[in-house]
Amino acid sequence: MKRRVLKYLVLISFLVLFLSTISSLFVYYNNYSKVEQENLFKMCHILKIGADREEDKLSYLEELSKNTKSFRISLIDKNGQVLFDTYENPKFLPTHKDRPEFQNAKKFGFAQSKRFSTTLSTDSYYVSFLLNNDQVLRLSKEVDSIMGAFLKILPLLLTISFAIFLIGILVASHFTRKTLEPLINVKGSLTDFNIDEFPEISPFIMKINSQNELIEKNLRQIKREKDTIETILSNMKESLVIIDENRRLLSVNKSALNLFNSSNNIIGKNILNLIRDDSILKFVEEALSGKNSEEIIKIGTREYKSYVNPVFEATNVRGVILLFIDETESIRALRLRDEFSSNVSHELKTPLTSICGFSELLANNMVDSDETKKEFYQLIYRDSKRLLNLVEDIMKISGLEKEATFVREDINLRELIEEIFKTQKIEIEKRNIKTKLVGQGRVYENKTMMWELFSNLINNGIKYNKDNGNLDVLIKEDNDKVFVEVVDSGIGISSDDLERIFERFYRVDKSRSKKIGGTGLGLSIVKHVLSSIDGDVEVSSKMGLGTKFTLSLYKNRKE
Repeated sequence: MKRRVLKYLVLISFLVLFLSTISSLFVYYNNYSKVEQENLFKMCHILKIGADREEDKLSYLEELSKNTKSFRISLIDKNGQVLFDTYENPKFLPTHKDRPEFQNAKKFGFAQSKRFSTTLSTDSYYVSFLLNNDQVLRLSKEVDSIMGAFLKILPLLLTISFAIFLIGILVASHFTRKTLEPLINVKGSLTDFNIDEFPEISPFIMKINSQNELIEKNLRQIKREKDTIETILSNMKESLVIIDENRRLLSVNKSALNLFNSSNNIIGKNILNLIRDDSILKFVEEALSGKNSEEIIKIGTREYKSYVNPVFEATNVRGVILLFIDETESIRALRLRDEFSSNVSHELKTPLTSICGFSELLANNMVDSDETKKEFYQLIYRDSKRLLNLVEDIMKISGLEKEATFVREDINLRELIEEIFKTQKIEIEKRNIKTKLVGQGRVYENKTMMWELFSNLINNGIKYNKDNGNLDVLIKEDNDKVFVEVVDSGIGISSDDLERIFERFYRVDKSRSKKIGGTGLGLSIVKHVLSSIDGDVEVSSKMGLGTKFTLSLYKNRKE
């Protein structure tokens, strides 16, 4: 009875295997043949587009063929002569003018054909396209015919048949039933399964457990990479927004949320829930149509460089990436540089024009009076000195801007300011200005920078003071800082001018500044030095009563 069951079981199994194999082979081969022809057609069409763009089509195909071994490429001239072939030397190939793929391509622009080789049990697929210079590009590929495919899988079928025979024996046996029964009853993880109890299936169980561990490991790796990307995006200073082709938000980093004052719960929503700016939305629409945008835009009080670019999948736009970089300071610096250049030109032109005018009058003997000549010489000297002062101040600023590092040393501020007073002694006595220096303080800084800082403040306190006025300097130490007050009894500064006194070439009293030879750069140098050493300055002033500058300096700042 057992042998009879085994006999019928094996016979039915063989029959089912044979019929299913034959039917599956036909279905598979038809689909396989269709897919191969479609792929060959698409590839030929792509090569046709590329070849049409190239002037030297032979070089283009030769370069392409270096990386292409899966199909044969041929280039045929309008008379059917083969110019290029990846498999054979064109010189030894016969004319192809009678080939159907050549004739139909010439007639219809493209052609497809199929030929069967009985000796090799293979099918050859041909696809050809007419190029823009009347040459024909042909691609061909050899694939197994249905008989060839069957012969290839015949060893596998025999192996499977033999396996079925063995399985039939096992199915008919008592031990197989006992082995399969506990497997059917397993409810939990296979890691809990006792492999020693059933050594016959231990390789199977171990393989499954190994695959499970590999899957879990890959999932952990994917999660780590995802977390890393999210961390990078959330800590970017630049604002990044990603949307899909339906304008739904896919990703918005923290900077973008802050930039557009939005909440976290916007992923999956329309971009209008985040951005309402018409110009940005216009860039988004252009990107969805395939156009890149790169513009400077203003958001609030700051200016941003915006990059709005489409994301392509093949030739279709699948989304848009928006990147916003804060360029406010760079743009401001550029404007200040342009303004500085303009101001320098103006400040140089005025005294130069005066010098040229007076010099021309003197050179052409157009001035008779000795007194007038003397006056002109004095004016030329005054404007020349003004030019020299201007150039010196510009060079000071340029030097400060170029220096990346400074040699620092211990500086006694009281001794430094006493030296500055000595250099200004003539002007102080001429104006009968009473000076006072109170307190002590030391800083660890560059001496040249400290000299420029205090000499400009003291020089201003003398120039814009009243005759018989006062100029006081008070030094006070407090914890890690030194505070220095420079107080004069001069003409004072209006509240409107206070905000601009540190701008280059800005003068509170232009007529007085020109009279005393001011360049308008002194306080700009002061501000630049303080910025370089992390210092600070506060200014208070009353018109007609004087001005007080309060400096805050670190005793020993960190680099």
